[in-house]
Order: sequence, then structure tokens, then C-alpha cells
Amino acid sequence: MIKALDNFKFVGMNDRALFRNTMWSRKMSQKVNVQGYYEYMKMPWGKLFYELAWHNIECQGKRILDFGSGFGYTADHFAKSNEVIAVEPNEEMIENRFSENDYQQIKGDIGVLKKMPDGSFDVIIWG
Repeated sequence: MIKALDNFKFVGMNDRALFRNTMWSRKMSQKVNVQGYYEYMKMPWGKLFYELAWHNIECQGKRILDFGSGFGYTADHFAKSNEVIAVEPNEEMIENRFSENDYQQIKGDIGVLKKMPDGSFDVIIWG
């Protein structure tokens, strides 16, 4: 178990969604249509997807990890009232990330978490 994840409030997907997301992540790491994904996020239905998910997550003044942050849309949203660290392996997504609010962006994967101290986050969002 990764020590940085001890004693956190977990916000994420169920097992089936995690499996689909893992499969999707493997495909994404092979070849990413970054422009297509970015355009989807800007469409009303892309925005609605995220806004519905955010509606179910209440947190203020927390230390949040957004793991697999993509374009940083979620990290940027929660950075309005929280300290956010976003981790994403895809450099092109990081270069084109949303950054209206202040949050820390790290290029990396699970290896980054292994280096963080125990109990580093109050909330972890991934997906």
C-alpha cells in the first residue's frame, strides 16, 4: 500500500468503472487523441459530465490529489478553495491544461505517490 494514501477520504469510481478506466488508461498511454478529448471537454455535455461529478464532492480547505488529472479541469475547479496537487503522465495534456486557479501540476505516475509522506491528502480524486 502506498503510504501517502493512508487515512484519506476516497472519491472515485466503483470496481467496474475502475476496470474500464484502467483499460482506457492503457489505450491512452499508447496513443492519445489529445485534441479530440480537449474538444469534448469544451462541449456542453463534456462540461456537464464534470459538473455533475463535482456536485457530489463537498470539500473546502482540504489537501486534494487529482491523480490522472488530464487537462487539469477537475484540479482547477477544486483549487478555488483547496490545496490541489495534480499528477498526469501525458505531457501534451499538461501543456494544454486548465489553470485559472493555482494548483501544483506534476508530470508522473504512481511512482510520484510512493515518494510522498504518509497521510499527504485529505481527498483523492482519480479517473
